[in-house]
Amino acid sequence: MKKENLGLGMVLVLVLVIEIFGYSTISNKLDEKYEKYDNAMKITSQEDLQEAIKGKNNNVIIEGDFSSDALVAVEELSEEYISIKKISQKYNKHFRRAGKVTRHYKRWDRYKMEKSLSSEYVTIFGIKLNTNKLDISDYYERLSLTDDTVVDDMHSKLEEDYLYQNSPKEKSLGDIRYYYQVIPKEFHGTIFVNISNNEYSPINSDIIKVHKGTTDDLFDEVQESKILLKITFVTIFSLTIVGIFFIFWKGFQN
Repeated sequence: MKKENLGLGMVLVLVLVIEIFGYSTISNKLDEKYEKYDNAMKITSQEDLQEAIKGKNNNVIIEGDFSSDALVAVEELSEEYISIKKISQKYNKHFRRAGKVTRHYKRWDRYKMEKSLSSEYVTIFGIKLNTNKLDISDYYERLSLTDDTVVDDMHSKLEEDYLYQNSPKEKSLGDIRYYYQVIPKEFHGTIFVNISNNEYSPINSDIIKVHKGTTDDLFDEVQESKILLKITFVTIFSLTIVGIFFIFWKGFQN
C-alpha cells in the first residue's frame, strides 16, 4: 500500500511540475505579446503623430476622429456615409403543421444584400488609411428612415423604418422592402498599428481593427483578453491533471 501511495504521490508531483512549467511558459508568451501595447506610444493629436514618425518606437496607439472626403451614397438616401449596406426583405408565405392541421402565415424574410458600398479611405490626423485594410464593422448602425434621411421622391414608399419597392399600403406575396446599415461620416475610435517608412500596418493580426472607444478602453479590453486566456489555460490544464490523476488512481486500486 505504501508503494502505491508513493507512486501516486510521484505522479501527482510530476503533473503539478508540468502544470507550473506550462502555465509559466504560456503566461510569459502572453505577456510578451501584450507588452507591445504597454510600450506603444499613445497618440491623441497630429503633433504626437509627427513625433512618433520621427522616433524609434514604431508601435503606436492612435485615438481620434475618423472621417472621409470620399463618401458614398445611394440615390434614395439624402445623405452620404463612409459605408452603406442596403439589405432587402421579401414577403413570403410559410406553412406550419400542428397535428393534423396545417396553418399558413406570412412574414418578411431577409432576402439578400442588394448593395455594399464603402469609402476608399478614411483619415485621422491627416493620414489616409485604406478601408480594405481596416475592420470598422463595429461602427455599422441601422439607419432610421425618415423624411429627413430619405429623398422626397421616396417618401410615399416609406413606412415603419423601411422603404418598399411597391406601395407599403398593399402588401402582396413576393413584395420587397429595404433597410440600411451605415457608418456615419465621422466616428471616434482607437487603432494599434506599427509605423514604418510612413506606412501603417497591423500588429498581431492581418487587418487593423478600429476599436470603438478610447485608449483606456482598449487597454481594458487587452487586459481582460489576457486574463481570460490565462484562466482558460489553467482550467483546461487542471481538468487534464484531474483526469490523469484519476486514471492512475484507478490503476493503483486495481
